Amino acid sequence: MDSANADALLICLVRSSSFRTIAMNRAEQLDLFDPLIYPGHAMVWDALRRLHKVIGPSGDISLFHLKEELKQRNVGVDEGGTLKDMLAYLEGIQDIGEDDISEPVASKYLEGAVVQALKVHMAGILSGASSHVDLLKAINKTSSDVARATTNSETTIERPLLDPERFLPEINLVPSGVHWMDHLTGGGHRQGTLVGMLMPTGGGKTLTAVDLAVSQAKRGKHSLLFLYEQPIHNDVAERMFCRMFDDRDIDFFRKTRPDKWSKEDQERYRYLAKEIGPYVNVVDFSSKNNNGSNGIQDIEESLEAMKEADAMPEFVIVDWLWPMVTRYCSVRNIPSESYRHVAFSLIDGLSQVAKKFNVVVVLMHQLVASMARANPNTIPTATDAAEIKSFPNLVDVCFVVGNRDKQTNVMWLCTDKNRSGQPQNLLGRMIGSRGVIELASNIEVDFRGRFVDKDKAVPEETEGDYNHGQSYL
Repeated sequence: MDSANADALLICLVRSSSFRTIAMNRAEQLDLFDPLIYPGHAMVWDALRRLHKVIGPSGDISLFHLKEELKQRNVGVDEGGTLKDMLAYLEGIQDIGEDDISEPVASKYLEGAVVQALKVHMAGILSGASSHVDLLKAINKTSSDVARATTNSETTIERPLLDPERFLPEINLVPSGVHWMDHLTGGGHRQGTLVGMLMPTGGGKTLTAVDLAVSQAKRGKHSLLFLYEQPIHNDVAERMFCRMFDDRDIDFFRKTRPDKWSKEDQERYRYLAKEIGPYVNVVDFSSKNNNGSNGIQDIEESLEAMKEADAMPEFVIVDWLWPMVTRYCSVRNIPSESYRHVAFSLIDGLSQVAKKFNVVVVLMHQLVASMARANPNTIPTATDAAEIKSFPNLVDVCFVVGNRDKQTNVMWLCTDKNRSGQPQNLLGRMIGSRGVIELASNIEVDFRGRFVDKDKAVPEETEGDYNHGQSYL
């Protein structure tokens, strides 16, 4: 196996969980890479084998965990900088997605490596034979081991109907409190998941982030909101008070100071502040006074502090990815051409945060600029993410909100995958003055692709009598 094939095989093993499972079934007991010729590759393969035993065939090995495993297992024994080189190598391939890897092609690389590894393995066994009989036994045993390499040594017959606690899935969904999100997911999200939220420019990222935070508070649950663009003062706070009262427009809080509120509003505020206020937690990294340049470390430190205060959130919301990336890079003088590389690293880090703290992390990101100009009836897809086409593959669940129709304020609300039988595409209406997106159950798309009231929709056969003004809400 030459160096090009060794590199290609290693990339496939690291970046494709499905192919890695195939490789483990075929060659987990073999040294696929000669440690004398490819010491770094052998080091990574050993780390993958150890992690695979821990997480099982259906688990995903992140680059973060792989690098940590390499560091822990090879500390103090890194001759010639091999560990350093491999860590840099892994950084360089992290923007390669699983969809970029073809299993048939990867299997060809694997086949060559397996044959070579078996030759070395067989040579080692045969070298210990001292007689003709020993030689035949060694050959037969090795052939037998290879023949059953992909099967278990023992066959187990299970009786699943007698053990529902073991065989039925344990589903503990955490509701977001945002109706359209919970409707699309069938009730909420599993703890320890990273949820992506894609919206066009001005399409409601901060609005949804605030709605999530306050909705959690109304459930009596803590949330933690990280702001990287919109400031809490004179912007986000007004939206939060709007969602807190739930019957006042945002302009009321922008134009009326608290000491000018009516007695009824002040009394009501005191009640709501006691019931809701303690559960909404915000870290404002949008201002120059709050550094917020350490990326994942900042978030982990905040969560550790909340854990110590016995106020652990169920939802962590990051608004939004690209300002987080630019802030992280600006203090380190990282050039703009490396922003995508940093973005992949931060997304992977957020996924680890979700698992480490057993929380739902919601990451806001933007759709490509063309989606902000697209016809509102265009159903967006998760691959329309700005800068990062593979964004949906990097998160556990991805929501996509389409371009808003300026007349009706209606837009598409979608998910990229749904195995629970729930709908994947719904219509919603943004009520900006109240800072909320609601389900638009009375709206449909007519034959001309326009959002219209169901009661006023014009059948296709009456196209000649179609009246534009009466069809729109």
